[in-house]
Amino acid sequence: MTQLHVPVQPTVQESFASAEDVRGLCVLVPVHTGGKTYAFLLDTGSSGVIFDEMFREELGKPQATRRLHTGYGADRVPFFRPPEAFLGSVDLAAGGLAGCADLSAFRVLYGCDVRGIVGMSVLRDYVVRIDFDRSEVELMTPDDLPHPEWGMAVPIEFDWAGIPVVTASVGANVKVRMDIDSGDNSYGDLSPEVFRRLGGADDSESREVTAVSLGGIHTTKSTRVTGLRIGHYTYRDLPFTEGRWSTLGLAFLARHRVTFDFPNRKMYLMKLMQPVCPVTPCISGLILRRDSGGLVVGQVLAGSPAGEAGVRPGDVVLAIDGADASTLEPWQAARLLMCDHDREVTLTTRRGREHHSRTFKLRRGL
Repeated sequence: MTQLHVPVQPTVQESFASAEDVRGLCVLVPVHTGGKTYAFLLDTGSSGVIFDEMFREELGKPQATRRLHTGYGADRVPFFRPPEAFLGSVDLAAGGLAGCADLSAFRVLYGCDVRGIVGMSVLRDYVVRIDFDRSEVELMTPDDLPHPEWGMAVPIEFDWAGIPVVTASVGANVKVRMDIDSGDNSYGDLSPEVFRRLGGADDSESREVTAVSLGGIHTTKSTRVTGLRIGHYTYRDLPFTEGRWSTLGLAFLARHRVTFDFPNRKMYLMKLMQPVCPVTPCISGLILRRDSGGLVVGQVLAGSPAGEAGVRPGDVVLAIDGADASTLEPWQAARLLMCDHDREVTLTTRRGREHHSRTFKLRRGL
């Protein structure tokens, strides 16, 4: 008698719905702490857990200060014993000391209320599946079996910081080790050496784009890669930015149902029939903050539409398209100043005693 092989599926320990309105922009998971639920970024490019500075008073005395390396620089971040905080039933304290940093740049650029980051110190013990088609995240208990039903298996390694790394071929068969970074909403970065080798530095069509990290919002160059090969999959004409090292970002991952079997050092990729379109929103270029004077412009990105319209740091934002902005949080105002096409907005501001009304068109890839 012929016996059918039925794949044994690992036990799903936790399942979370990721917000539809940020699909392709970031992956958010719910973290419960202090009797409330907060949106945390699921970030395979982060070595540990980071709490937003709003939790600073609850964290007590710093236990250490560590230098965190991001794709756009290194930042010294204090680390604490984490408060009672859970991702479903998963205790974030299992990841050891947790950092604390200002995540306002993530809130402003993503237009959502990000209050923390769940990184590899917690994720490394699980099989983590991100189903972009269904906007769902699953944490599963690992086993020692192969799972061809999950898609193409790609070997992964871990770098010195515990970040997963895959080897790919780019351009004319240039072998590149690339960090897997689900916290980066672009297709990914190329190190300066690889960027130059592929001609990106001399590419007349390369353009400036914005990127966000713990160090804030940065501007870098983008170019198109004619070919990227991972395993037996080949991808054509993908935009990559120049960074400190090479990475694969969320826009690439979102073409698949991706399953990270971290304990067994494998990444499974199953191409989606209708890939999720990567989200590079049109934005104003304003970094907003709140102070006693209300909603204030903290920074204006160089070459941004708001800057070209005459908005300056220190301006108080009174209204967006005629709607009162005085009670908005910076991330809520950022959402109103963000869209998927280049629409016009009108910003009413106060500078000293003078009121100004400026109309400008939101733009993609500053």
